[in-house]
Amino acid sequence: MEPDAIADVDVTIRADFSLPGNTPLYRVNGEWVRGFRAEVGVYRYRLYGNGTFFPDPRNAEMMESKEGLWYNVVTVR
Repeated sequence: MEPDAIADVDVTIRADFSLPGNTPLYRVNGEWVRGFRAEVGVYRYRLYGNGTFFPDPRNAEMMESKEGLWYNVVTVR
């Protein structure tokens, strides 16, 4: 899903780091954002627009889980 296509959608994130469940993201200056704290490491996350999964359009790094689901991956250094 392209960033402009989700302008009027409720976007949430489900992640391995410190955010609980489906945490809402906020639109700031045209970007979806959310602050969080995380220890150094590699983390998986999934974005949802109105409850439907879509890959992060700004992060092409993906990995498949044991359950067969695809996640974006972020490295915190």
